[in-house]
Amino acid sequence: VGSPLWMAPERAQLGARLTPATDVWALGLIVFYLLTGKYFWRAPNAGAGDLMTVLNEVMLMPIEPASVRAAEYGRAAALPAGFDAWFARCVERDATRRWPHAGDAWQALERVLGGATAPVGVAMGYGTQAVSMVPEAPVGVAARTQAWPSTVSAPMGMPTPA
Repeated sequence: VGSPLWMAPERAQLGARLTPATDVWALGLIVFYLLTGKYFWRAPNAGAGDLMTVLNEVMLMPIEPASVRAAEYGRAAALPAGFDAWFARCVERDATRRWPHAGDAWQALERVLGGATAPVGVAMGYGTQAVSMVPEAPVGVAARTQAWPSTVSAPMGMPTPA
């Protein structure tokens, strides 16, 4: 099913139709996390990451503009102008009002970020890994995939991820 922190509302609804827009929801939340270093949802940032609390936020609570939430976390400067509108379209609860595909959302994000297409450093539990998203290529097709050198480092006693 997926992690509730990234999971679109329709993933929790029995019999809901899943479309490529389902993944756009997760993309918006992941980009918010990458830019701010914080989850969009309050519960996991407050140490209350139980399933029901997170699902309540995902399914029922009003979704604030990303800039309001980032400011709440002391990260207002991390979000560029235009991010609120992009993010709001990603996390629209009505999947038909989201970007139809991740590639469309990614192209719009590039415009918001001023054309930045460099690899993004993703904070992980034991290091940083450079990643590249290539939304134009269908899943499983490596036509435009570009390998970025790994910058993963592990603390003493932890194996280095492959």
